[in-house]
Amino acid sequence: MKNKFWNFASNNENPQETDLYVYGDIVSGGDKWDSTDVTIPDFQQALDNLGNAKTINMHISSMGGSVFTTQTMITMLQSVKNKGITINAYLDGTCASCASWLPMIADNIYAYDISVLMIHKPMTFAMGNANDMQKQINVLNKIEDSIMIPTYMNQIKDPKKTTIDDFKNLLANETWLNSQEMSDLFNITILDDDKEMVAYAGENNFLNRYKN
Repeated sequence: MKNKFWNFASNNENPQETDLYVYGDIVSGGDKWDSTDVTIPDFQQALDNLGNAKTINMHISSMGGSVFTTQTMITMLQSVKNKGITINAYLDGTCASCASWLPMIADNIYAYDISVLMIHKPMTFAMGNANDMQKQINVLNKIEDSIMIPTYMNQIKDPKKTTIDDFKNLLANETWLNSQEMSDLFNITILDDDKEMVAYAGENNFLNRYKN
């Protein structure tokens, strides 16, 4: 399927568990022109067809992508949680940008020694006059304050030690976290299992967008 950055797979070891792999760029499929296009409704349909699954194991290795696609996925996964399904997130490799706050919806977050998490302020491309630019600034600020920060802060290990202002500074500085640093900041459990780095499977080189 075109633009399919996610994939559901049955867990043969436990029929009540479903594995969800989010590898590559998180993109929007736009309008569905033919059966090869992948849109958010396709993701919703996959969630609706979970059957008797009680647990979703979400494996993530992505450089990020669309804020709005990610937030829609988070909303859909929250709906699944509300039905009593447990979500476990596994940071299989580098989880950057949007892919760093997607796992924050999970009940449990796990990472490995090789895992990397990168957080930064929301970005966009814009052109036009000062009024056009100000509109984009307002939108970006709303995304950060109303969507991103509440999602991150829900998994902050010690809100007294890391305040919203502290976290905003981390976003502003485009912060890359290794396994120890991410587990110090968030409620993330580092697994002792050896894990090979998952190859980045995206078509677009999102690394070019980042300063650090």
